[in-house]
Amino acid sequence: MFYTFSNGQINLQNGSFEGPTPALGVPMWQSWWPTPDTQPGAFCVSLTPYDGNSYLGFGYNGISESIGQLLSSPIVKDQVYKFSVALSLSNSTVQFCGALPYPPYPGAFQIWGAKTVGGRSELLWQSDTIDHVGWVEYQGNFRADSNYAYIRLECLNMTATPQPIYLLVDKLSNFYEVHPELWYTSTETELGCTSTLTGKTDSIATEVKIKSRYLDTLNASYTLADTSWSVQLDYSSVKNCGLRKDTLVAIGYFANGYIAYDTMIVVLDCRYDTCARAQVWFISPLASDTINCSFLLEGKTDSLLTSLQLTSKLLGAIPTQLHTIDTSWSGTLSYLGVKNSCNVKVDTLLAVGNFANGEVATDTLVVTIECLLDTCLVLPEDSLKLPLPEEVLVIPNLITPNGDGKNDYFEIVNLALQHRVEIYNLWGEKIYENSAYQNNWQGEEGVYYYLIANDNKQYKGWVQVMR
Repeated sequence: MFYTFSNGQINLQNGSFEGPTPALGVPMWQSWWPTPDTQPGAFCVSLTPYDGNSYLGFGYNGISESIGQLLSSPIVKDQVYKFSVALSLSNSTVQFCGALPYPPYPGAFQIWGAKTVGGRSELLWQSDTIDHVGWVEYQGNFRADSNYAYIRLECLNMTATPQPIYLLVDKLSNFYEVHPELWYTSTETELGCTSTLTGKTDSIATEVKIKSRYLDTLNASYTLADTSWSVQLDYSSVKNCGLRKDTLVAIGYFANGYIAYDTMIVVLDCRYDTCARAQVWFISPLASDTINCSFLLEGKTDSLLTSLQLTSKLLGAIPTQLHTIDTSWSGTLSYLGVKNSCNVKVDTLLAVGNFANGEVATDTLVVTIECLLDTCLVLPEDSLKLPLPEEVLVIPNLITPNGDGKNDYFEIVNLALQHRVEIYNLWGEKIYENSAYQNNWQGEEGVYYYLIANDNKQYKGWVQVMR
């Protein structure tokens, strides 16, 4: 399809090469010797015009026939232009309608920029090799290294040894300005504390910048060879960045004064309230959990710790173990013998992680302790154990569906059939629902939120799946 833009264009006069046929030259174009022919009708050329009533035939036999034109406005240096043109080889196979064979040898069409009448200063565009008889529409574009007031049209022999050719040309469109473009090639929209974004431009930019809601304006690294760019994003100093959205605007500046934009909206997927390079956090229990007199406390880090201090407001320092294989840590909370501390009391836990690079990360957890007595005492194994009331549910916060027959399912003790179970991922999307749950959900590895409800009561909490 030919371009039909109405603004930012150089209008050609008689680009469809309309004129009497057969004839030498064509109206509104200057013939720069030797002169092409207005067709059809000359030299047994009979191909139907692609547009209008006529077209041009360019001969080449050591030198090309050519025409030119003073443009309505000059070609501007570094500006990109698009255009279209229809091309074909001659359908005549004899030279000058005589007995000499004149096969359709392949050729190419050329557009030159010129500063003066009859000049030839810069080759702006050359077509692919034309080796077909019959019109084919070609789309082209060019960028000039200088300003030009004229264009010159020619053809070129494309055979291994010089051969005479006859190339037909019709409907050369106006030249339409093309503004440079810039875009992201990165497709990942969930970013961590540090990320790299990449992009491209369709022509050489002088500079690419990235503007952010939370970061100072960044200068992108630019590669001239493939017009690509990249930028490093670092949200480490941004407070409360977890699950926030950032709008990133890429701005490209080009030599011809044009500016191009592209926008990307990303989600900052950070685990903590600050995008620290080093992080430490509690896995179990959650703040919504109620724990009893003894409990195994577990946590994780995003890199190896050199040491970890775990402190309880009620118990003081708590011994911990570091697990280097999966960068996890653990410690046991024991409120046994603590007077008046565990009968529905709360405790504040603080984890302080120290890393080899000198960084320090912290996490705080407030837990509720619920014991049956006002003192957490150890009862003999053969003592009377109080049964849980029928309506009290025992809900796990960790399952390990590895097929060993232990803790493979999200199994809720004392669950009645009238309870509804719903499971949500970390983004609040419901991934499972059952109004008559049979203790058979496993899930993929990760952390999930649950809602268990009947007509009278709801239970909300958190469960981790580890495979």
